[in-house]
Amino acid sequence: MRRIALLVVAALACGQPLVAQGLKESDVKREFGYIALKDGTQLSYVTYRPLKEGKYPVLLEFSPYGVDGEPFSANVKMYLDRGYAYAGVDIRGTSCSSGTMSMFDPLLVTDGAQVVEWVGSRPWANGVGMIGNSYPGHTQLFVASARPKYLKAIAAGATTSSTYREVWRPGGMFNQSFIGGWAFSDRQDGAERRIKWGDKECDIAKAKASTRNTYYEILNHPVLDDWWKGRDPENYVGKINVPTLLVQAWQDHQTQISGPLHLFRELKVADKRILLQPGPHGAYRRPISVEEWMRFMDHYLKGENNGIEKEPPVKVFWEVRDVNGKLTPNWTTSYAAWPPPDAKPMTFYLTADGKLSPAKPAASKDNGARGYTYPLGTELVGDNDQFALRPQASGMLAYRTAPMADDTTLLGFSQLTFYMSSEQKDTDVMVVLHDIDENGDTLYLTRDFLRASMRAADPARSNAEETVRAFTKNEPLTPGQIYEMKLSIPPLGHVVRKGHSLELAIMAPSPIGQPNWGVMIQDLPGRNTVYHSAQYPSSLTLSVLPGVKAQAPAPPCGVMERQPCRKAPRPPQQTAQR
Repeated sequence: MRRIALLVVAALACGQPLVAQGLKESDVKREFGYIALKDGTQLSYVTYRPLKEGKYPVLLEFSPYGVDGEPFSANVKMYLDRGYAYAGVDIRGTSCSSGTMSMFDPLLVTDGAQVVEWVGSRPWANGVGMIGNSYPGHTQLFVASARPKYLKAIAAGATTSSTYREVWRPGGMFNQSFIGGWAFSDRQDGAERRIKWGDKECDIAKAKASTRNTYYEILNHPVLDDWWKGRDPENYVGKINVPTLLVQAWQDHQTQISGPLHLFRELKVADKRILLQPGPHGAYRRPISVEEWMRFMDHYLKGENNGIEKEPPVKVFWEVRDVNGKLTPNWTTSYAAWPPPDAKPMTFYLTADGKLSPAKPAASKDNGARGYTYPLGTELVGDNDQFALRPQASGMLAYRTAPMADDTTLLGFSQLTFYMSSEQKDTDVMVVLHDIDENGDTLYLTRDFLRASMRAADPARSNAEETVRAFTKNEPLTPGQIYEMKLSIPPLGHVVRKGHSLELAIMAPSPIGQPNWGVMIQDLPGRNTVYHSAQYPSSLTLSVLPGVKAQAPAPPCGVMERQPCRKAPRPPQQTAQR
């Protein structure tokens, strides 16, 4: 009873004016406390709103990252300046919330629905829109599937359709570096700030250790079983009935770009939108992205007639880079649907002499066998310094087109089919796409992973655009036997300019975080062989926009976020004769 009384006091008495970011003390009220769920769980929350009496649409983040402890940030100030209130609520078992945290717990659906109802019923609230990137991007999908009555729209960044396929076990491999770093990071900062505010109920030790068990949860579920299905957004998204905007970056180093495009396809709501761009996991917080999802909320929460509902649903930013201190796309395009209606396939065949050729391979006595030693070669893509380390040549295979006769604009999935044998009963593969310029400089574009024993496709989820793997069973290889391997390389928006070449590389994955993903590879060294012949026509099919050219010069090597560039060796400069 004492705890309940304290919670009530916290909820009712902790509203307090705040001075921050140049605001006057009389401008803003902060309130913090606890929301009591029906099962007795207490979720810690914080709200910010203008002190001026009135009703405000509310932007809600439902997160494990201690949003309840954020200081009054520039983001929250922007929301209030734009006419919103803000609410941050910690999911169960994180920060100061009670209960036990489990990775993407199905309880997020009912917990979040109760949170929306609580926030939406505040006397100062006028509708709720959910925002957030990564984990709080995912929570929006769970919560919206419950259709809480006060929820008006969601704007979710860096989401997945399957956390198994696109985060924790890419290609069927345990993403040890990422989940280890995520699970064992101390998460008590938000709790510490709440305690400074006067929260007497928060347990710092519990907040610090809240996510550690998630490492073992994922380790103990190596195949895509029912435990995962309850945690994968693809099994909820079809129930969403509010306008939905998804934001994702091609080179996201935590959540694979494939996921939001799956979700976009499965959404049944009339107004669904997606914003795609090059760059990192945090692209959602770029000012150019924020303006997109704020306009979206302005229309659906505030009723502004800004015309966003009349715009095409798919928007692409191309080559976002720093221009005079501001991240800016070189150009922007929009499309009526995904895949883009004008996209056409362009197929190249892998050849035994390392080319990507439009000509089909001929018959060959040895089927064009070409081998490499696993796991000698890999590539690190965290930044330019990591990327500068060249893969060991004996541990990889590379295939390159002739220099392009004209700009070749890629937009969509790339389909790779290759025929391979191994000396071992299993092996791991990483495939990478590069852009090679006239100087021989190598730009990273995207990559994908495959554990050979997890190669089986899921016919129910696969379609003409993409082959989706099932990951339900392990099928070891017979050493020396040739197998067909199919990969749908994550989608990409990129222009291979005139005079540049596209390169496909096949090598081993790396266990080193770069900066996050690092997979636990097979301890089975040996020779892998790829085949190139009429009988085994290994091929790469690209999704190309015919006749579409770049609308700006190519960015200099090494300036694109999460697209490291490796300079080709330059001849030594000659010393002038004196």
